Amino acid sequence: MDPLVLQTQEWLNETYKDVEGYETIPENGNTGWTTVFALTRALQHELGITELSDNFGPQTESLFQPLVASDYQTESNMMYILQGALWCKGIPPGSWTGVFDESTVQTVKNFQADAGLTDLDGIVTTDIMKALLNMSAFVLVANGDSRIRDIQQSLNSNYRQYTGLLACDGVYERETNTALIYALQAEEGLGLGVANGFFGDETTSLCPTLSVGDTRKNFVLILQYALYINKHYTGAFDGIYGSAVEEAVRSYQEFMILPVTGVANMTTIKQLLLSAGDPNRDALACDTATILTESTAQVLKRAEFDYVGRYLTGNVGDGSGGVKSKALTREELGHIFDAGLKIFPIYEDGGFALDYFNADQGSSDAQAAMSKALELGIPKGTMIFFAVDFDALDVDITNNVLPYFEAVKHGFDVNFDNQIPQYRIGVYGPRNVCTQVCNAGYAELSYAADMSTGWSGNLGFTMPDNWAYDQFSTITVGNATLGFVEVDMVAFSGADQPFAQIIDAPTEAEEQALRLSKFKEFQADIPILNDFDTATLELDKEISLREDRITVTLVATGQLTFPGSQYSVIAVKNGQIAQTFTDGFNIFQAELGLADNYQSALKSIAAKVGEGNIYVKYSFTPETVSVEFMTQ
Repeated sequence: MDPLVLQTQEWLNETYKDVEGYETIPENGNTGWTTVFALTRALQHELGITELSDNFGPQTESLFQPLVASDYQTESNMMYILQGALWCKGIPPGSWTGVFDESTVQTVKNFQADAGLTDLDGIVTTDIMKALLNMSAFVLVANGDSRIRDIQQSLNSNYRQYTGLLACDGVYERETNTALIYALQAEEGLGLGVANGFFGDETTSLCPTLSVGDTRKNFVLILQYALYINKHYTGAFDGIYGSAVEEAVRSYQEFMILPVTGVANMTTIKQLLLSAGDPNRDALACDTATILTESTAQVLKRAEFDYVGRYLTGNVGDGSGGVKSKALTREELGHIFDAGLKIFPIYEDGGFALDYFNADQGSSDAQAAMSKALELGIPKGTMIFFAVDFDALDVDITNNVLPYFEAVKHGFDVNFDNQIPQYRIGVYGPRNVCTQVCNAGYAELSYAADMSTGWSGNLGFTMPDNWAYDQFSTITVGNATLGFVEVDMVAFSGADQPFAQIIDAPTEAEEQALRLSKFKEFQADIPILNDFDTATLELDKEISLREDRITVTLVATGQLTFPGSQYSVIAVKNGQIAQTFTDGFNIFQAELGLADNYQSALKSIAAKVGEGNIYVKYSFTPETVSVEFMTQ
């Protein structure tokens, strides 16, 4: 608790408690948005605004007049608001007097210096007051970068009339990214009424081409800032396009699969400042929700694509209120391969909203993706990209997306053995999602949804280091003869290996041999199965075996399945099941008077499962107890 913040809160409540639109706040000494909003409403009341709000909006800006020390030498509420805002910002004004005294003037000057301003006059302008009444930091924070803070201070110093005062905390985020675009627009000559912080057509047309020896210092500085933020420049911020900048440009162009020239043209600069970059650049890959025919596969090849992303399952809108399938088939695979194209598979059977993502859905999707990949004959080692197709915030990633991908990975891991092709996991989504999922170890490669330039997970985030695909624009290719296909243009980094052939489906004899092999792994551990004749084991046929009062139902299946909610789940870790379950099973067994130790059987099964789940379902009649087991 900060006693001076507490004093501010007490003063606010006492002074404005009877003002319509002011909301009494907790008096706890903790700085936060609640206190900042109360200060904003107090300011609005002092400015004569009757409809108070939490926002320092256009009306507040238009009515606010700069605060000059000479005008506030007697006690006033305006000064208490200023001094309270400074306290809550963590910048002690040195006094709580309600007077614009010398210590308060010096504190304002200190804030101006922290913000990167060079005119340290102690005057509180509109943008300074607006910056004080928010939660942004103007000192380096724990996870900040001092050089990014230098960039933020420089942008404030030179372009504050375009951007307002940026936070100077050393953290690269969307406001810093937008400010760099404003800076570029200012140098291009766009006025305050025209510049908008968006890299649109006019900004594109006026974008300079920079190369070694260019004397346009401010343009080169913006380039140096952008290269540093994108992790491709470590040199000085001096506005000189020398060999170090040229090498950084080459490095970035190579990383983003742009023509490697060392010249910062529009395509390079736009890629540095906008997630989608130049939408008119070429690409070797595309993705599409359209099921390709023999002719439309040729359309993609004639459009000079080498790789196509296709969906394993799911539907897509048909344009008339209905849906149509977007799922890949073996017939389509033949058309794609015949056209000379390779494929990278995508799993998106939902994933457009937050409530889709949870651990149960991740487990289900892992099984569905592997089952379809096996059915299609997709080769071992192929990367399957699971989609997060919405603008997930940090809290969404932590609470929903990461648990989903953890379950996907667990589902893949526990089904791997020498007989099942080992598919790999990739993630499609905003840059922030891709980076966090991969950093958590749940995916290997990133497929950046960069076409959504306004998503908070793209704007202000650098390209993932492990990117394999970069989706950046939508076009339609084709002609009236062969047909038209809408595709998303996708840059291809070479980090992934799309497939160009499928593995042959196992013969019936091979399937039978595999079933028998897996059955025999468990047969000796389950007493009731000891004398079973394996020659009668048929695919997807239920077999019921009975001993004493217990009946076991056995099904050998060639498909990966996910048990429904009627099954109880026994988690297996390090080859062992939970002791609480085994204790309960002992009691259950004793009550039934079973002759054999089925707890021992479960332990043996768990040892073979290693990591995964055993699913158990019981059903009762007066004479029998039926038990079904399924392992994952």
